[in-house]
Amino acid sequence: MLMLFLQSILILAQLGLAKQEKKHVELVMSLDQYYDTANNNDSYTMVEYTTSWCHHCKKLAPNFVELMQSYEEDATEPKVNFLEVNCEIFGSTICSGFPGFPMIHLIQPRNKPLALPSTKSSEPLWRKVVNYLTSKYKDPRWQLDSERVIEYNGSRDAKAMRAFIEAVRGKDKRLNLVDKVSDSDYDCSSEKQQNLQKLCEDGKKYLESTLSGFTSTQLAKERLKLENILQNNDEAKDSEGYNTIRFKLELLNRLLINQDIHDEL
Repeated sequence: MLMLFLQSILILAQLGLAKQEKKHVELVMSLDQYYDTANNNDSYTMVEYTTSWCHHCKKLAPNFVELMQSYEEDATEPKVNFLEVNCEIFGSTICSGFPGFPMIHLIQPRNKPLALPSTKSSEPLWRKVVNYLTSKYKDPRWQLDSERVIEYNGSRDAKAMRAFIEAVRGKDKRLNLVDKVSDSDYDCSSEKQQNLQKLCEDGKKYLESTLSGFTSTQLAKERLKLENILQNNDEAKDSEGYNTIRFKLELLNRLLINQDIHDEL
């Protein structure tokens, strides 16, 4: 009986530790860990940059854990990773130039390969030796595109931070869909999510039946019309019609950008 009792206590202790471990955001222990996670091409990374002496960092910590836990059952792709960076350790590297703490960044997935130096080099031997030695302190993989980093400046409660993440994920999905709709060969039935499939189909119809043959002036007038519709329908921001108009506007903006580039060339 005593042995059974001790085994039960041990199991409960292990479960308690496992549960406790689950309540901690992954702490960055090395530059490799940080950049490998931040440069993932199939996930977002939400990062809190903190110090031990920062009072507001301590207030943020439980909210950030709550935010992380709200994504434990989330199957939406791309997924979201969560990191904590101690800027007393990484002050001269990851946290260099930060004006204060805590800082919160959402890093979008990488959509292009890292620009790594060529392994085939005609440099003299002494230069190769110097590069090898300095690479111990500055790895070429330790780079992060600034345009993928979005600073969060809103309320630091879990609900507000999650709304921010979802807004970014939603916009990125629509912009990705804009690229697909712009491809005349893309089949909208390839979209797994029904709402995205419908947006894709509506976008193709809009592109072919309404915008086809429009001049820059006509496109600008159409954009103004859509912007006015959105501004006057704030109460319906989550409706299907609102999302369709917003998607059409993003498709229209892409057309105007491409036309400006074409005119410059």
